[in-house]
Amino acid sequence: MTVTGIIAEYNPFHNGHLYHLKRAKKDTGADYIVVVMSGDFVQRGAPAIVDKYVRTKMALEAGADLVLELPVYYAVSSADYFAKGATTLLDKLGVVNALSFGSEHGRIEDLTGIAALASHETPAYSVALNQYLVEGKSFAYANTHALMDACEDAHLKLLLNEIMSYPNNTLGITYIRSLMARNSSITPHTIYRAKSEFDDNSPGAYSATSVRSELMRTGNVASLSSQVPDFVLKEIQTNYRKTFPLTRNDFSALLLYKLRSLAFLEEMQKLAENGMAHAFSDYLDVSGSLARRIIACMNQYDNYKQFTDLLKTRNITYSSISRALMHILLDIRKDLMNTFVENDYIGYARMLGFRQDAQPLLTEIKKNSTIPLISKLKDAPSSLDDTSQKMLQSDIFAAELYEQVACSKFSHPFRSEYTQEIIKI
Repeated sequence: MTVTGIIAEYNPFHNGHLYHLKRAKKDTGADYIVVVMSGDFVQRGAPAIVDKYVRTKMALEAGADLVLELPVYYAVSSADYFAKGATTLLDKLGVVNALSFGSEHGRIEDLTGIAALASHETPAYSVALNQYLVEGKSFAYANTHALMDACEDAHLKLLLNEIMSYPNNTLGITYIRSLMARNSSITPHTIYRAKSEFDDNSPGAYSATSVRSELMRTGNVASLSSQVPDFVLKEIQTNYRKTFPLTRNDFSALLLYKLRSLAFLEEMQKLAENGMAHAFSDYLDVSGSLARRIIACMNQYDNYKQFTDLLKTRNITYSSISRALMHILLDIRKDLMNTFVENDYIGYARMLGFRQDAQPLLTEIKKNSTIPLISKLKDAPSSLDDTSQKMLQSDIFAAELYEQVACSKFSHPFRSEYTQEIIKI
């Protein structure tokens, strides 16, 4: 049995994703495709525009055989945590032979070469990196140019700057590094993804950002017909303004309440601890300088997006701030992330959906996986240790918060994670 893994958000699913699924299956000779997909919140620090169950159905109708949820701690974190969480999950299933991802470069040999270079930080790299940072360069610039300085392969050195300039290249390199660090038997494969995502209609050129923007700008579902498969268009037509779309600003009041509560706690801690405050610093990616800026700008808060724009500075990106705010909202904490990492990232594989003709795949996973395959939440506690239960509870909290906001916005009945059935087609 040959099994290929794909790591995705499908926010929402579009023609480029369909192209990738078909090419991945063909290029790797896969009998089955396993997708590790972000749940209701995604890496840019935002809610998914469509909930995870609708997106799961889209993926299965496109040809995926099994969809597993990437735990929220990794789904809303930096590329490094995102990649390590997802690749570890695939690796622990014990059946995945290949990982397929899209990249703007499209040559796996070059991406693997850079991943190997980046995995062995030489003294020359460390010196160059520190020098660039001292000069005030961004980490992305410093990392790329330090790698160039340390690289002895003339071919790679020539390509490095261009390759590292594109987001899917750098994410793919991070996947490969994660597999290398685990000594995983999973073989990475890449499929060329066109750079001109917004204008080019060639295969692989479609963009989820473009689909979301078009839908939010016009509200015209029919206008998406050239960008998404027919079965996705049908799901969008069925659910539009009934269960979706959700945006950052739908969580504005909740975020403001959380920020106000923490700001008050900061003041109480300062009084009690002679000027020391820690309330914001417990959260992943929230630095002391960002915490101070949040407090200083609090009275100018209007909504989630506006506040993210307001907090942005030359030294911190919009996506980094958005993720940090999402970590506060979802209670994503540094100490728990450290605990999860110390316990090898993943302790379970939670099923969101599967194709009913993929039963042989499920059988093989159950025989070979080093982590339990969860199909029913009520049965999960008996198969999970304390650390894994904490991670799963974070997933449930995030999903039910998302569902509650959707219910309030669209006036539909609340669906608990404990009663939500796995998607089967």
